Amino acid sequence: MSVTAEDIGRYVQDASGRSGVLRDVIPDYEDPAEPPGERRRFPVAFLWPEGGGKEWLELDAAGIDPARFGLPV
Repeated sequence: MSVTAEDIGRYVQDASGRSGVLRDVIPDYEDPAEPPGERRRFPVAFLWPEGGGKEWLELDAAGIDPARFGLPV
C-alpha cells in the first residue's frame, strides 16, 4: 500500500515497523546528487516519530502502510 497527500497528519507504519506521523509526501522526488541525465523519480515520505523526536525520510513511500493506524493526530 502507498501513502498519498490525503494521509498527511495520520499515524502510519514504515516497512521496517517504525510508526509515526506522516508529515509530507513527494511523489516524484529526484535525488539532486545524481547527474541530471541519470536521475530517476520515486516517491519519498517524511515521518515524525510517535511521541516526538527526529523526523526521518522514508525512500520507499510505497512501503508505508496507512491502513495499520490511519488515525488522525
